[in-house]
Amino acid sequence: MKADGGEQERHRLIQNTLADQPFATVKDLLAVVDVSPATVRRDIAKLHKAGLIRKVFGGVALPENATAPRFHARPFAENRVLNVDTKRAIAQCAQDLCRDGDTLIVNGGTTCFLFAQLLAKRSVKIYTNSMPVASALWESGTCHLNVAGGDLYREPGIIFSPSAPEPDLYASKFFIGAQGFGPNGVLESTP
Repeated sequence: MKADGGEQERHRLIQNTLADQPFATVKDLLAVVDVSPATVRRDIAKLHKAGLIRKVFGGVALPENATAPRFHARPFAENRVLNVDTKRAIAQCAQDLCRDGDTLIVNGGTTCFLFAQLLAKRSVKIYTNSMPVASALWESGTCHLNVAGGDLYREPGIIFSPSAPEPDLYASKFFIGAQGFGPNGVLESTP
């Protein structure tokens, strides 16, 4: 539903959009309100200053103290802008565990993406099921890269095939990003 009403109405619609999807780009918001990109950016600035939304790289998100019900993983593009400093610190610690000549398995996820970028120019072999990792290493890396085959799961950006045989691959280290850890092990929203 597009609205070209006043500022209060636009602000309400922007906040409602974030209640439904806790991250939105300016393009997403333009589909909701019928105004120019400059007006949307001014609205974002006002809502951010009031603490009602949070400006993040690539768009807007719920404020830090807000919670939205989550029953599935956030899309890679949305998750990429959350907790970036913490993810970078984890990625740096993980990089410190690697030696030139290592063969590594790097799973999908935004922390693994940052980690792989640190390894791009290193003399390592990386096997991944992550399209963002593979793309970044293809564009700016010199390391050896091996990519899993299968179906692309677009939101998390991973490739997976339940019927594919296990690869004949051995690695010295395996780096995995996950939604969390529990009594049953690693918790993830995709296969």
